[in-house]
Amino acid sequence: WMPQVQRAELRGVEDGSSTVDFELGFRFFVTFEVDYTLRYRSTGPLRTEFSMVEGDFARNEGFWEVQPYGDGSILFYGVLTDYRSMRLLRGVLEAQPALELGMGSSAAAVVVQAVKARAEAP
Repeated sequence: WMPQVQRAELRGVEDGSSTVDFELGFRFFVTFEVDYTLRYRSTGPLRTEFSMVEGDFARNEGFWEVQPYGDGSILFYGVLTDYRSMRLLRGVLEAQPALELGMGSSAAAVVVQAVKARAEAP
């Protein structure tokens, strides 16, 4: 249900954290795959944080947090990804630094839209 995710596989659960392998596929000016592993840990009943274990990025970390709001709830999502650490993107981002902000913003928007659609699906 998440765009670009070609594979997500639970690697293991240990000490209250889950480790998940991801493979994403993208089609921009070229087609390429991104592989990485994240460790998820709940830091409270309404918050889960994730951090990079290994992969094609030097850094990928963030959180999901649910907060009550009126008769429903609000989902907060924060992420920091080091796109410049990817060899394929480094030169493009050095030549056009504004693209990095655009990539992060559009990736977050796609994730939030996918989660909203999933939550509202019958």
